[in-house]
Amino acid sequence: MPHLFDEVGIDTSRYADNVEFVDPITKYDNISGYLFNIQKLRRLFRPDFELHDVYETAENELTTRWTMTMKFVLLPWQPEIAFTGVSIMTVDLKSGKFVRHGT
Repeated sequence: MPHLFDEVGIDTSRYADNVEFVDPITKYDNISGYLFNIQKLRRLFRPDFELHDVYETAENELTTRWTMTMKFVLLPWQPEIAFTGVSIMTVDLKSGKFVRHGT
């Protein structure tokens, strides 16, 4: 997750092809949709993503705590908004890949 919005990007080999991404605004059910959402946010808002903590909350689950500051670059005054949140990442224990990312 530290490279979620930078040039390095996420390691897609760590995600199932049918990874489910759910947040209050969007939902995708495949890696292509997940990557599309990341790129859309990156282009429109140039997010600054800070990962504060990662901890195991179940045998197949990691919970992350993060802050994301976004700047809407299409407006001349480029307003900023900051979100602090939690994401729950579910892992398929057989494959070791993420199968769900929910916020």
